[in-house]
Amino acid sequence: MTLRTRVVLGFAGTLALMLALFSAALYAGMAYALYREVDRDIAGRAADVARFVRVVPRAHLQARLIRLPNVEVFSAPDLFIQVLDPAGTPVARSANLGDRLLPPAGALPTQGQYVTASVDGVRLRMYSVPLFVNERPALIVQTARSLRDVDFTLRRLRRALVTGSLLMVLVSAAVVAWLTSAFVNPLARITRTAMDIEASGDLRLRVDYRGPPDEVGRFAAAFNAMLERLEQAYNRLNAAYEAQRRFLADVSHQLRSPLTVIRGNVELIRRARRESPSRQQPALEAALEDTHAAATHLSRLVDGLLTLARAETGQPLAREPVPLAEVLDEAARQGRRLAQGRRFRVAGLEAAEGRVVAGHRDYLVQLFLILLENAAKYTPPGGSILLEVAGGDREVRVTVADTGIGIRPEHLPHIFERFYRAPDASGTDGTGLGLAIGRWIAEQHGGTIAVESEPGRGSRFTVTLPVAAGQPGPTGAP
Repeated sequence: MTLRTRVVLGFAGTLALMLALFSAALYAGMAYALYREVDRDIAGRAADVARFVRVVPRAHLQARLIRLPNVEVFSAPDLFIQVLDPAGTPVARSANLGDRLLPPAGALPTQGQYVTASVDGVRLRMYSVPLFVNERPALIVQTARSLRDVDFTLRRLRRALVTGSLLMVLVSAAVVAWLTSAFVNPLARITRTAMDIEASGDLRLRVDYRGPPDEVGRFAAAFNAMLERLEQAYNRLNAAYEAQRRFLADVSHQLRSPLTVIRGNVELIRRARRESPSRQQPALEAALEDTHAAATHLSRLVDGLLTLARAETGQPLAREPVPLAEVLDEAARQGRRLAQGRRFRVAGLEAAEGRVVAGHRDYLVQLFLILLENAAKYTPPGGSILLEVAGGDREVRVTVADTGIGIRPEHLPHIFERFYRAPDASGTDGTGLGLAIGRWIAEQHGGTIAVESEPGRGSRFTVTLPVAAGQPGPTGAP
């Protein structure tokens, strides 16, 4: 049974019960009022008849002669009068009774008594009251009134109540069914959307709701918002899965080459030990150099993987006040060593004087060395590398610029991904993890790292770091 059907049936049943109780109470009240009016009428006529009865004394003994009034005076077309003696024999009756008699009252009543009787198929309400003479019952006055008009009125009232109640229930049920569709239809659309998503797996589907922002509207909006979050979570999970798959493939590829070199060189050394050492000396030297290079590459790769593994766990860095000038001085010293035939220039170091960054000194040095090493790696001899510092009241910007080969626009969105190496950089030595580690270090310090590059004209990497609270800006800083 659908929700709409349950609501309509529940409302209709409740309304029908309430109307039935109301109709029963109204009918009972009306019937009581009408019967009470009949009872008052016939009791009043009986009292009128009794009031006009005359008792005439007799000369002998104490006998009395009872004279009855003309009962026709008190009768009406639907009101009948009959007077009985104590034995139940009629002594007077109204002409409208014809040859019919009112039913006897049974035992001699001692006070007024009401009964409902039927005479020739006509329902009568009858009242019998005794008339006492010298404290003895002398007559019984009976008045009766036809209940035809009362029964007709009650029958019409009963028909009107039943018909009206049924019409009200039907009309109300139709109105409730129409109103219920206003909130059931959106729920049905939500159900269909959920079923479509389950069948197709497409989390981009949404509930098309155009109604007012009521409870149903808010539910539809919340359902769409939930779908939006589920879609984003699914996309993130899918992206993480794809990244993990690429990560495993890239790690396997990165480890295969140095391990192959090491294994081959070890086999070469083992063969050289069995042969003449003098003849194999050049080969041994070359094998040892290759092994050393491969081991160094593996060490750097493992260090990078450990750093990224720490980043994946979400473990924050231990942070303390770090003088930025000391970090940049050390980075500049090592940058000059890395330049090797390239012009290396430092500008604006005074902007870092007195500036303190809340962070980890070693990781900050590693961040700038990654950028300087990349600049030296992709800048041919004779080019130039620039380490420039600029600061404001709340942040410091450190830029590493070079005149190297640059990065094509289609590769810029991917250079911070792990193991991503542009085709132009495939001939250089590297693990493909440096920029990914650099971005993580910058983010851990509440900063950002951005890149601008043009193929053939070089690249500019800018790291923006927030200054620790309470640190004043340097004099003359831009």
